Amino acid sequence: MKRLYILFLLCLTFHSVKADWDLFPLNQKSYYSIPYSGYERINLVAFDSVVQRSGFESTFPNRKSSGYEYGLCYDEVVDYSLVYWYWLNNEFDSLVYSGDTIIFSPELYFLPLKNLGESWRISGPSRNGFTDIEFTCTSISVQSFLGVTDSVKEFTLSTYDGANLYNSPLSGFVIRLSKTYGLLDYLEFLNLQYHNKEEHHLIGLNDSLGNYGFQAPTYLDFFPYKVGDILNWLTESHPYFPYPSTYHYFRDSIISVTITTDSLMYQSIRQHFQLPTGTHWTDTVTEILSVDYYKSILEAPTNWFSITERSNFSFNDIAFTESLLREQDSSISYKINYGGASVDTSNCQIYEAFDVAYHYVYNSKQGHIEYCDDAFYYSCTKRIGSFMDGVLYGDTLLETRIASIEKSSLINVYPNPAQKSFYLDIEKPGGTLHIVSLLGEIVKEIIIRDLRTEVDIEDLEAGAYLVRFTDNFNQQSVKWIVRIN
Repeated sequence: MKRLYILFLLCLTFHSVKADWDLFPLNQKSYYSIPYSGYERINLVAFDSVVQRSGFESTFPNRKSSGYEYGLCYDEVVDYSLVYWYWLNNEFDSLVYSGDTIIFSPELYFLPLKNLGESWRISGPSRNGFTDIEFTCTSISVQSFLGVTDSVKEFTLSTYDGANLYNSPLSGFVIRLSKTYGLLDYLEFLNLQYHNKEEHHLIGLNDSLGNYGFQAPTYLDFFPYKVGDILNWLTESHPYFPYPSTYHYFRDSIISVTITTDSLMYQSIRQHFQLPTGTHWTDTVTEILSVDYYKSILEAPTNWFSITERSNFSFNDIAFTESLLREQDSSISYKINYGGASVDTSNCQIYEAFDVAYHYVYNSKQGHIEYCDDAFYYSCTKRIGSFMDGVLYGDTLLETRIASIEKSSLINVYPNPAQKSFYLDIEKPGGTLHIVSLLGEIVKEIIIRDLRTEVDIEDLEAGAYLVRFTDNFNQQSVKWIVRIN
């Protein structure tokens, strides 16, 4: 008898954590695949909190915070005054539960506890030829998915123009709802209220019991740089506003990578070249990234509003992000858009942002590959080629306008990066070559007599070195060389 009682308590505890027929169970990460313009988009949906109110409750999406004082905004019902926005008039980022009804907007709701053969309709203005969408529970069965087995309800959609059945892209679509793990296949509810079709198919789960199917990369997968990697970039002015159009090429030769528990640091030698001026220069660049900041962005939910510390308006505001994963050729790109909406923490009011072109793109093989800081794409920087971990990508010859710098110089150094040795070409015979470390120490000195000389660097440690050649007329030329293992 005692064993049965303990078993009953365990079952009760489990069901208190995972509610039956919940669309998105609390504390579960659900990954959905969405066919999107020829490639796959993967959205993450995750809810982790609930607020109980008189007669109903609200569940909220997973939130990432960075120390701002905005906690009170999530304990209030926010009056959202913007009419043309996707979310509720009384809750800006939640699902509202009232009995058997889950409300997404004033005109869209879902009844997950309907039995076989039962149906309900949602009605609205005439869009795409019809006014009503009818949901019918057409099947209840045990099904397997992602290596687990559970009871599954299927709801079939039909569309009507008033009392008349109307054939539309939504007709016949089957929404599948797992008893324990939430929605398996569904149409985007925020688009469904406007009679638009965007399919979502579950491809991965992550909860306290285990991980199933697709699992998103961790933040470290988006920072794959190693010493010796070379990254080629191009910043191009907007083609519609040539005053005149400018092209800024730069090449980063990574010389150090340091990863600690709270920061990611990369140091590189950067060569610049600008057109049409022809200006060029070289400097050293150090980038220090906060682990917590990037981890909160790259692991935050995407389909629902998620919070970052970046502000679009003022220091008192929070900006929401829209993120998407693109899977192509075994790599995944993560696009992060700043903009869309924000909440003013001084009064918990929501505002719409229009600067939607402010974004970053990270790739699990290439790292940071694109960023744009202007709403009209006036100043966007994209990766055009790279040499990473011994493999050439993109611009495989690593040819940019930076080559013009090398052609105008008295010397040429190749291959770069190099392992055991490199070749030095000079225009006139005779001179002295110095290889200098980043600390300014001369680590190698060679008398040069020929137009082409092979220079042995096998005894040098991996990293970047300054190659300085002084000819017999005391004229100097410098290059950077990266030694890799």
